[in-house]
Amino acid sequence: MKKKLLAIVLCAGAFHAAAQTDTYKSVHFGLRTDYVVLNDKTIGDVPMKGASAGLDIGFDNRSEKHIWGIGLKAGIGFLNTFGFPSIENRIADRYYGILSGTYMHSVSRQENRFRMFAGGKLDIQAHINTVIPFSNSQANYFGHIGLAPQFYCEYPFEVLKKQVSVFGKINYDIMAFVMRPTYSMPFRNDRLDNIRLASFGSYGHAETEVGLFRRMKNRNAMSLSYGWQYGYYDYQNTVKQAVHNISFIFYFDL
Repeated sequence: MKKKLLAIVLCAGAFHAAAQTDTYKSVHFGLRTDYVVLNDKTIGDVPMKGASAGLDIGFDNRSEKHIWGIGLKAGIGFLNTFGFPSIENRIADRYYGILSGTYMHSVSRQENRFRMFAGGKLDIQAHINTVIPFSNSQANYFGHIGLAPQFYCEYPFEVLKKQVSVFGKINYDIMAFVMRPTYSMPFRNDRLDNIRLASFGSYGHAETEVGLFRRMKNRNAMSLSYGWQYGYYDYQNTVKQAVHNISFIFYFDL
């Protein structure tokens, strides 16, 4: 009887250990810097360029079969408006916030070193720029709630006897509620007629990211990545926005 109980305990411990190693839960915290290019036909055909910096925080849950998590990115910066001779203040303040949730499922065999996941991403973004050449001005560029298919892949290798993974991901919105740029806050006559459901054609938003991921012996990890984000909105006026960013993130094991 004692041997049977001991066997049951050992099996339970083995299953628990396997579950622990199979699933990696973590919170992440990091820094990001952005280089921004905006072109708004409403105020001219001269692109505005600027920079911003912010934080990236969130929760991640990963196993051999799936990846899911939530994250928040926020930052402040400026836009250079020297291309507009009528603007007295040459610097526009810039603020942004991005709240996102992701779920992806493995589409590759577990024994393969090259791993691929496919799924979707839902995010809420707001990009606000002030001191534009209108009175009572606040411009909200590409404020949207978007749903996008997302693909992620990674490949592990060794560098100086350290295990490192190179990763990449891409997504493109298939549908979104979009707020076109407005220069009157609050909205005219308290109407929200500049918020509409948009999809292919009049609206587009794509994101890509490539980087390196390193998990340490204590199960904490870190990553360094470059990302590119591009969006356009072509309803009543054309606005285009491109953002290049570099992120350095720490992952703390739970």
